[in-house]
Amino acid sequence: MKNISSILFFVFFISCNTQPQPLVVGKDECFFCKMPVADTKFGAEIITVKGKLYKFDDIGCTINFLKNGFAAGEKAKNIFTVNYANEHNFLDVNKSFFLMSENLHSPMNSGVAAFVSRSEAETFIKEFPGKIFTWIQLQQKFN
Repeated sequence: MKNISSILFFVFFISCNTQPQPLVVGKDECFFCKMPVADTKFGAEIITVKGKLYKFDDIGCTINFLKNGFAAGEKAKNIFTVNYANEHNFLDVNKSFFLMSENLHSPMNSGVAAFVSRSEAETFIKEFPGKIFTWIQLQQKFN
């Protein structure tokens, strides 16, 4: 009986995901558009209060999902985006800056890339002319 309790606790513990998981090209699928992840630089992930993980191939898909994709009673606990400048680094969207440019070719054509700071985004604006947004401003832009 003690072993069963230990196993159940372990299964419960690992099922309550609180950290983003690396996006895998060709293996992961965007939860919103159902396309395979082809370029991780534009990806994002939502982790719900209950630990469910949603993966997205484009920040635009993430915002569109947030507008009307959750099941009843489901809520986001954390939302992460991939740092365009370092695609192995996830960023909290509320602390990120987003560059929107017609010259950024994201998987679903939102043209949005995330950066750790405004100054980092400004270094990329030279290559990708556009506008820099906070997370709140970016969501409003998509409405």
